[in-house]
Amino acid sequence: MVITPASGYVSPLSSIVIGLLGGLVTYLMLVLRNKFMNVDDTLDVWAVHGMGGLTGALLTGIFAEKAINTLGGNNGLLFGNPKQFLIQLVAVLVTAVYSFLITWLILKALAFMGLRVDQRDEIMGLDLATHGEVGYRMLRWEETEAHLQKRLQEVEIKIKELQRLE
Repeated sequence: MVITPASGYVSPLSSIVIGLLGGLVTYLMLVLRNKFMNVDDTLDVWAVHGMGGLTGALLTGIFAEKAINTLGGNNGLLFGNPKQFLIQLVAVLVTAVYSFLITWLILKALAFMGLRVDQRDEIMGLDLATHGEVGYRMLRWEETEAHLQKRLQEVEIKIKELQRLE
């Protein structure tokens, strides 16, 4: 996700640097979200796609080379064009505000449907709760069935613990 915005505008060496920096930012955002934010983001969309894409878009404004894309590219900050970084920064900010507002509107419009599953289904996992099966079956069926029974017992214990804390 991080290199996607820059892929047609940067050299292979720059893409490696962008990938390393983007991987670091993405990991740090995962840690930050898990440690300090109470956000339900099962697929890590915010950290990976949101912050990774944001990082890639900003780094495009730093590492872009006109020599890589002579038809429509510009040099970035490292190649003498600080204006390109500012263009990328404005584009990122506008996109972030737009995405936040549209997501908020969609969630408000759908709120009447209920946006969460009940606590038992969430703890159990939606593959099992909704479809009666696990998403990744890596055991023989007999082992899977025993594993599911054990998982159901663990879920019931966890629910009782949570109810006691409330």
